[in-house]
Amino acid sequence: LGSGRGRNCFFWHAYTQAQVVGVELNPDFVNLANSIRDRFQLQRLEFVHDNIFDADLSQATILYFYGVAFSEQATLGLIEKFSQLSPGIVILSVGFSLNDYYDAPIFVELESFEVFFVWGKTRIHVMQTKPQIMTD
Repeated sequence: LGSGRGRNCFFWHAYTQAQVVGVELNPDFVNLANSIRDRFQLQRLEFVHDNIFDADLSQATILYFYGVAFSEQATLGLIEKFSQLSPGIVILSVGFSLNDYYDAPIFVELESFEVFFVWGKTRIHVMQTKPQIMTD
């Protein structure tokens, strides 16, 4: 989400061979990433021009959320959107747990681990959307 020029998407695609979709608001970044994809004839990799707040995430199985660049209001909006997704979707959250914003956890935290970026180290939190509780 917020795929920029697609570097993370290219990495995940090469590393896993999974279907990867990058969602990016800047059309120049989308065009650049798609031209690189086309030049190397990469399959199962797509970049779409969309606002991540409006994007349809219903087909997602794993989301990569590098949320340290978002405002608190934007982060809360995305967390709310994530909480409405189908049960079992995995969200990799860079820098903080999605549960940090709530008194009671709304996601299941599967694990967290330290990683190193060029700007320093932080934690990746592997979160999962909770199963919907059925009530009578």
